[in-house]
Amino acid sequence: MQELRVHAVLKPRELHCIDLVRSHLASTHGGAWRVTADLDAENPTVASPEVRIDNGLGVTAAIEIKSVTVAELARYNSWKPSLERSLQPACQGHFVLVPCSRFALPLDKPIVQHLRRELARVAPTLPPGKVDVILVPRDGYVVRESSGPAGSIHCLHDFSEDLQAVASRLDGGYFLIDGDQGRWSHSFVTDAARAEWHDKIVAACSTPTVDGHFTWTEEWELHRVDDGFDDEPRVEILAVSDVFTGGSADTAVWAVLEAGRSKFHQRWADHHILAFDSRVPLINSNRLAAIASEFDPSDLGAVEMILLIEGGELTQIWPKRLAA
Repeated sequence: MQELRVHAVLKPRELHCIDLVRSHLASTHGGAWRVTADLDAENPTVASPEVRIDNGLGVTAAIEIKSVTVAELARYNSWKPSLERSLQPACQGHFVLVPCSRFALPLDKPIVQHLRRELARVAPTLPPGKVDVILVPRDGYVVRESSGPAGSIHCLHDFSEDLQAVASRLDGGYFLIDGDQGRWSHSFVTDAARAEWHDKIVAACSTPTVDGHFTWTEEWELHRVDDGFDDEPRVEILAVSDVFTGGSADTAVWAVLEAGRSKFHQRWADHHILAFDSRVPLINSNRLAAIASEFDPSDLGAVEMILLIEGGELTQIWPKRLAA
């Protein structure tokens, strides 16, 4: 059977994934698998898989390719290069900025301007291979909790060792409400900055109301990389953000599974194959296999095989095998 040409319809990435699926089926089940139907083109008003393939022996399979991304990560990756360019100092050198955890983009214009000034202040005198800190303004206020035990304090974050270290100096239970950057975890590099923050918290707890608003300074590490590439200024941001957590990755997988299985609402071929095209390092074969271990038949619908594609590598995730 002659192979159908779908290059004008499918994107290059989709064609790449389909070729990997064909090679996988040829190695595991034999035959020369060819594309014989462009199901999307044939069914413009009905949700359908991408293509149908045939092994030349009368066995067919329908393939749906679903790109797996975490939306927040995609947005993060679009904003990050722009911020890195805007922070480049006038001096030469390769610099790596390490923000606090839960760092998230985009940033408001005032904080970008502040970071630019801090890079311009610290970078010129930072030798290759050394680390310094940039200063980051924070603000907030504390309220007293009527039910909180004496000598306790917490904030919007799940847990902060730096914050708990001041609890023993307090006479009641308090809640620290962070200001504009409240989603960011607290970050200190030096003991002096941490101690100053603790002193300000103790003072603020003497007037624990909105009127007790106070400010403090936190610290982020700035590294100058000794890699020999100092001809031009270069800034990289090395951040640990909520968008990289396993929970967001798991949510993305289940959402893609739901979208993929909806394409198999009718019988398109002898076998139905859903291929995950992962663009996110967190969504790898180990994570997908762990999620697949929780599948039951109702989760999969008419999907009979799940494959994971990572670049040029393909892994069969769902253990059900196609009959030869």
